[in-house]
Amino acid sequence: MNLRQAGQSRPWLTVGSEVNELLKRVDAGEFTAFTAEFDDINRRWYFSGQGRSGLAAQMAAMRLMHLGREVHFLGEATAPSVRVGDGLVIVSGSGETAVSLGFARIAKSEGVRVLAVTHKPESALAEVADTVLTVPIDQSGQLMGSLFEQAALLLLDSVALGLSLSRPTRHWRCRRSADGESHRERPLRRRRSVRRYGRPHELARRLPDRRRAGPHVLSRRSLHGHHSVDPTGAASDRAR
Repeated sequence: MNLRQAGQSRPWLTVGSEVNELLKRVDAGEFTAFTAEFDDINRRWYFSGQGRSGLAAQMAAMRLMHLGREVHFLGEATAPSVRVGDGLVIVSGSGETAVSLGFARIAKSEGVRVLAVTHKPESALAEVADTVLTVPIDQSGQLMGSLFEQAALLLLDSVALGLSLSRPTRHWRCRRSADGESHRERPLRRRRSVRRYGRPHELARRLPDRRRAGPHVLSRRSLHGHHSVDPTGAASDRAR
């Protein structure tokens, strides 16, 4: 079965094959230089993109935020103004989108570090950018720019993965947040609780009688003063 036949009967194989072949052609030097731009953990980052490229940029921004960085999506109502020392990542397949190109030029004039993710390394955006990560698209049988958008997201996710692996504690926290508390961690938490407070029956012996009685014995204030209500429902007034 050739690729065209596979695409007709099982189109997901076409998508997987195209993405796999593209990732093999990524320039390792470009990827390393692009990732190194994020070494300054105090730099504020902005992401931008139009259409589906913008969606990929938003997902990448969220992942960087999970790593503890200050991140905003350019154009959002809550995003502060871009200033000197900030960083801007623009995702644009053609590198000629007017809005993205305008953002890049304005940011550059403000002293912002501009990074571009594009499949046109000779584009106007690539010329403005300080660092370019090229998505090496040859040809694709998918609809429109799907392959670029898929690959751009995977490459940006790979950047986030590389950054997290350089900080093992942050990587572990992100993994735990994504997977939920693992079965291995639950006994550890319980052991820590036991060491600090003792086992439940030991803790109950140390608590005062009122706390040990549990939810069946309540204290309440009424119009006539304080009442203690026992489990049988009988009430005894206490003098104020």
